[in-house]
Amino acid sequence: MFKEKRKQYAEDCKNYERPWELWEYKAIGVETWKPLSGEPIWHADCIYRRKQTTFVPKYYSGLNWRIAEHLIGKTVEYTDSPDYGWKSGQLKITVAHKNGYHFGVNICGQTDFYNYIRTCEETFKHPTINICGVELPKPETVAPEPGTVYWVFRNTATDRDGRLYYSGIWSKYVSKWEEESLKNGAIHLTEERAKAWADWWKTTVIDKMK
Repeated sequence: MFKEKRKQYAEDCKNYERPWELWEYKAIGVETWKPLSGEPIWHADCIYRRKQTTFVPKYYSGLNWRIAEHLIGKTVEYTDSPDYGWKSGQLKITVAHKNGYHFGVNICGQTDFYNYIRTCEETFKHPTINICGVELPKPETVAPEPGTVYWVFRNTATDRDGRLYYSGIWSKYVSKWEEESLKNGAIHLTEERAKAWADWWKTTVIDKMK
């Protein structure tokens, strides 16, 4: 029983540090598949399969926390102990925290710090909103951490200076202008999101005014 599955899993063990994360299972007669949290026990009452994806997460810890800065603003999975499971949230900041935590994750509008993060299939996706039939990246609704690089989309009527978006650094003492920009949905944590709005505005408004 499970001969072929065991063989496939053995191959994954050769190539991946945590091969069980590529697999899922469900009890016989149950519809919902669940991810494995450890080595499979190959229970006779369960069905096992490799996940229908080729995605392999990339891990970050105190050893390489500095190179995770490109994930700020993206959805990641976080935990203090990989053996006890992972939860998902938005990475807000990477720091050398006095208690040894290195990753600040936005949870319900507050930033909590964790020992480990990893990329997930949602890492490179971002919530969108529909504007007149066009899907655009959802603007930030929570103020970034001080020192965070952000981009502002300028919904101006003209582009005389050729700039519909530009970058800034979120200050410790938030200005009224920054507060209004956040409130009006103009703040983005990646350049590509701000550019998506700028391209849409140029096509739907500015170009039609010429």
